[in-house]
Parts: sequence; C-alpha cells; structure tokens
Amino acid sequence: MSESKTVADIIRGAHESLAARALSQLRLVGFSGAVVFIGGVALQKGMVVACKK
Repeated sequence: MSESKTVADIIRGAHESLAARALSQLRLVGFSGAVVFIGGVALQKGMVVACKK
C-alpha cells in the first residue's frame, strides 16, 4: 500500500499473476483446450477475467 495502490489493484495483480502462471504451465505441457474452474476459484470473478485476457 506504500505506492497508493487500492486493494482492488492488488487483488487484480494477484489474479493476473496466478492466471499467467497457470496458463503458462498448461501451455508447457501442450494443453490448448477450454479451461473449466470448479470449487472456490470458480467464484472469483477476477481470476476468470484474468484468464480470459
């Protein structure tokens, strides 16, 4: 918070980072299909948006 970032900005950054890592790992093993979230992550709209980018 020292750089005047909002909580929403910090959460968005976390979602974008996690999404980039997960999608990178999927590509690494040759996966190119649709991704389906189940459980708690499916309720996190920010994570879904980050993966769609």
